[in-house]
Amino acid sequence: MRRSVLCALSCAALSAALPVASAAAPQPREASRVPFAARYQAVQHGGIVRAANSSAKGVKGTESANDGAAIAYVDVDSDPNTYNSSRAELAVPEGARVAWARLYWGGNLRVPLDGNGYDKASDGLLGVVAYGGDRGTSGDYLAVETSHRKSTRLSDSANSADDVMNSSITEFGAGRTVRFPDGTNTMGYDSDVFDLRGALRDGADRVHVRLGSRQDTVWLGALFLQADVRR
Repeated sequence: MRRSVLCALSCAALSAALPVASAAAPQPREASRVPFAARYQAVQHGGIVRAANSSAKGVKGTESANDGAAIAYVDVDSDPNTYNSSRAELAVPEGARVAWARLYWGGNLRVPLDGNGYDKASDGLLGVVAYGGDRGTSGDYLAVETSHRKSTRLSDSANSADDVMNSSITEFGAGRTVRFPDGTNTMGYDSDVFDLRGALRDGADRVHVRLGSRQDTVWLGALFLQADVRR
């Protein structure tokens, strides 16, 4: 099995939960925002898998719309005490070690991933979690720049280069994650995995990721990268 760099990045806005010791104790205040930065990085055998689903849906008659849609919670379990639930299956190879992370949102970011050597035509993938991308509103793009190539816009059969954040959950252009519900329009939530081989076909020692938009409003929540490296 090839040795790969595995990197996950996210942004978080946290609130401090302070215990109340007495009536005079200060009220909890919002903590400083956690900057968008690497949360996990390693060079090892293995890879990254993810599961994702939406927690919102359009009510009857607005299932395929984003702007102007009437939004309701998804609730698929049989527990009367919950009002919001969905399900997605995580396909993990037998014997694999799993690391879990809770992901939050941020935006307007350019992400450098330096310090590794990538051979020509290295296998690789880039995953993105983002919020607010409307299906059919063009102008949003996901681009990768390396030390050997100009910017390459990522796209596939399910995510066009000019509407890449289009309320979808896909892997390499297909809906491979088993989800319930499994609607194709996830109402402003994107979790997509893209093939990086085109961006890495000339090799590199630096990878920069840029998410941009000319019309839509998109918030970047997380990125994860897996690529073959020289060691």
